[in-house]
Amino acid sequence: MQIVDETKFKAECARWLKAGFPSAEGEIDSIEDTPAGANLHKKLVLTSGEIFGLKTWSTFKPADGSEEDCAARDLAFNEIVRASKALIPREVFYIEKFEHPNFEKHSCVLTKWLARPYTLDDPELMSLMKSDSFESLIETFFVDYGRWSQLGVILDFRDWNPSNFVWSTVRNRLALIDMDWSFSCGECSSWNCFSPLLPLKEFIGPRSSEILGHIKTGISNMRDTMKTLEMEVTSIQSKSKCKGVKEFFQISDSKLEDNFDRELKSWTTS
Repeated sequence: MQIVDETKFKAECARWLKAGFPSAEGEIDSIEDTPAGANLHKKLVLTSGEIFGLKTWSTFKPADGSEEDCAARDLAFNEIVRASKALIPREVFYIEKFEHPNFEKHSCVLTKWLARPYTLDDPELMSLMKSDSFESLIETFFVDYGRWSQLGVILDFRDWNPSNFVWSTVRNRLALIDMDWSFSCGECSSWNCFSPLLPLKEFIGPRSSEILGHIKTGISNMRDTMKTLEMEVTSIQSKSKCKGVKEFFQISDSKLEDNFDRELKSWTTS
């Protein structure tokens, strides 16, 4: 996307960075494109090495609602992640009005990117996971994935894309970076939540029993955590006017685990 008046755009980015992330170090060194599909998305690299993303929201179908609806769902999901204290919340700042021709008609958000990240479909992640140094992190990785899976089912998350899951080599935790397609937004495919792991099939197959155990631990952990947060989650949902949070005690104790069982065990022989 060609930016109109790059000087003005850079100044507006700097203004909102200061407002949303006052502790950010350095100035904007470069502004780059990202492969973000239909929505506007720019990568802001600071002289300190910190990276931020400026993006609008993707509204492909009527069920996606408006960009404001996307922002509300993203905010509510991230607040619930923060309340759970079990996963990494995103560091985000929602912009009221971005004064620039390319963005002024859109709802925008600034996101601080994780340091030295790998998405699940990054070939370098597979190489990292096969290294001896990663062996002690296997449990953390897949327990986190189980937690995200259970939370996603509860909040009707449907964007099960490997590029939305990011492993931080600094924090050694798994994060979810795109949360707006949730709360019954469009056709929910919660039970396909194993699909982001497909790029790691070669690694998982020979260790499927061990990895299933870690995933199931994460699922159980998040289910128990969310049951203690029912009132808080209901309040967040009500304030955001988001719909589609499942009744916690109506969630099957085994359905999600059964889905992982059927899929991942088949990877052993495929």
